[in-house]
Amino acid sequence: MGDRSKIAWLIGASALSLMAVPAQAQTQPASDVVTNEIVVTATRRNESIQKVPISITALSEAAIQRSGADSFADYTKTIPGLVYNENGANSGTFAIRGISTGTLAGNTQSPVAVYYDDLPTLDTYLPLGTPDLRLFDVERVEVLRGPQGTLFGSGALGGAIRIITNKPVMNEFAGKAEGTVEATDGGHPSFGANLAVNVPLVTDKLAARVVGYYRRDGGWVDNVATGRDNVNKQDSYSVRGLLRFVPSEALTITANVSYQRDKPKDSAYVTYGNAGYTYTGATPQFVTNKSFVANLVGDLDLGSAKLTSSTTYAKRTNDSVRDFTPVITAVYGLTAPSPGLDAITTKSLAQELRLASTTDGPFQWLLGGFYLRNKQHIDENIATPGFGAAFGYPTDQSLFGFYNVKSIEKALFGELSYNITEKLKATAGVRLVWNHVTLFSQADGDLNGGLSVLDRSSKDDAVTPKFALSYQATRDVLLYAQAAKGYRVGQNNLTPLNDPTSGLPIPPNYKSDSLWNYEGGIKSTILGGRVTANASFYYIDWKNIQLKTLSATGFSYVGNAGTAESYGAELELHGKVTSALELGTAVSFNHNKLKTVATGAAATVGDRLPGTPRFAISNFAQYTYDLGDGSAVYLRVAHQYSGMAYSDFRNATALQFGDYNRFDARLGWRNDRFELVGFVDNITNQDSFTNAVRLSNGPAAIRMRPRTFGLTARTQF
Repeated sequence: MGDRSKIAWLIGASALSLMAVPAQAQTQPASDVVTNEIVVTATRRNESIQKVPISITALSEAAIQRSGADSFADYTKTIPGLVYNENGANSGTFAIRGISTGTLAGNTQSPVAVYYDDLPTLDTYLPLGTPDLRLFDVERVEVLRGPQGTLFGSGALGGAIRIITNKPVMNEFAGKAEGTVEATDGGHPSFGANLAVNVPLVTDKLAARVVGYYRRDGGWVDNVATGRDNVNKQDSYSVRGLLRFVPSEALTITANVSYQRDKPKDSAYVTYGNAGYTYTGATPQFVTNKSFVANLVGDLDLGSAKLTSSTTYAKRTNDSVRDFTPVITAVYGLTAPSPGLDAITTKSLAQELRLASTTDGPFQWLLGGFYLRNKQHIDENIATPGFGAAFGYPTDQSLFGFYNVKSIEKALFGELSYNITEKLKATAGVRLVWNHVTLFSQADGDLNGGLSVLDRSSKDDAVTPKFALSYQATRDVLLYAQAAKGYRVGQNNLTPLNDPTSGLPIPPNYKSDSLWNYEGGIKSTILGGRVTANASFYYIDWKNIQLKTLSATGFSYVGNAGTAESYGAELELHGKVTSALELGTAVSFNHNKLKTVATGAAATVGDRLPGTPRFAISNFAQYTYDLGDGSAVYLRVAHQYSGMAYSDFRNATALQFGDYNRFDARLGWRNDRFELVGFVDNITNQDSFTNAVRLSNGPAAIRMRPRTFGLTARTQF
């Protein structure tokens, strides 16, 4: 079966499974089969997801539990248009609608913004760490496709991910706990425990919520160079405390403090091109994460408007370790293990102030201001045992130094909506942004060519408008069209002013890149409320792309070196064929390519953008049988297909990954208080590559985790 035939068959089978509702099911009362409605805050207002005129997917807490999602890698594969290219624990890159420049983080801002409540969690500069925010006791996850520059600022070039935690509930003592054990073929066992407790402290005035988890992920990759098995193990734990104070009917204050620590032993990389879960590395390669976040939110009801203030302080520490042994061997002839360490500490302060109308008139408006300050300190060194003695240096460090980066983002934003008629609504918004990034670095060592000092800064401004029309054709059908702009911050190159070999100048900075996204869509609830069907179509024009660029002698830096286009479609179907049978599918098609490339860019005109397959589909079917005593059993089967993707530009020589099917199954029993679930992930024991990268010690890949059996027990009290 050819690729086009295979794609058509997959889409057709998924759609027919939802649309072929038997006659007896169609005569049942709608209350027996209606799908759940999710309220989201993607527009900074509480709105039904089916009434929001943007392409958005939201996963409720119940949906997260039913699917068994626990981390980024779990839920992203079920969201159309969203890709997470995992590089092991706490490391990976996101892409939405194909907007990406690589599967390995580098010296550019991520093209997707990730928010933990109101705080952006990815570093603007050198985002080497990606804190894997576990999905226990979260209210929902929202994925907004397309640029969100108007309401969410820089980094939301391709879209935004929002993880929204559960908040304290007044006058209710309640809690929940769950535990999971897993066994992976050829690997170590895994286990985890989660607990959340909600405690009323003062009637109608004060409540607290405390959440914690611990997880041990067993490894399944063997390092043949060190002789160690199952090296990619990890310990993770987190504690979150929330306090909600309601001094009056008009004012609510919520404080949220959390701490998370993730400590892997090694990466999940395998050697690209070799079979099996094996890797050859002289030293471990991993990224650790320690994150502390404190957030204070105040909501004041002014009658016709609501004033919201959100203040957040965060401190993140990421230690990124890479294997530079082959580099040291090639340059100096030494074969001793040579780890390269980037110890990154980021301190962030964010303040947002919003004033939004709350009346039901034809005009709805929102005004706001935003301030974000990031201070980043990076210590870098490469050390080789015996290096100093061999070459007459006082230490074994061939390279050492530090970088201090400070970035400030200031913004004013607003949005206005007007109901032209009862059914037709127009929306316009704009964000005015001012960015300032400064860099001071000092590096030394033989590998660095001696002492070097950089002291530079860059400034850029941005205007990110948005225009939208929505038409409520019927109570259950919404049509919309919009045009929106997004951008990434321009920054400083970590390079000297001149090429060390040729002496020719190298740009000290690179400018922001930006894109326009044009899309249309439909959101509908059909067949008497049994099926939700949403579809969107888009075209993206991306300019001044921040690309890896090479000087005439091969010296690497970042430049604004290309333009690209991306277009495609997304489809989501979710329905209850009967009160017992629930089906869902999510389909995405994306076509993208570089249209122009500047001289020296490490790319070729016509290249596909890296990290995104042209076609992907996710399906599930769940059958629930009511036992008649207040309990039920259910069986859920899920399937994902991801097409082939490239690791980088210059597709002719880039690494390839993807083109795989995956099947999972879950069998559970539940009542009002307890739930017991047995599951099998990767039923067919598929071992395809899910990502590929070029590292300093050679090409590597991430293979799909081997078949894993597990058991989860939950209780509510």
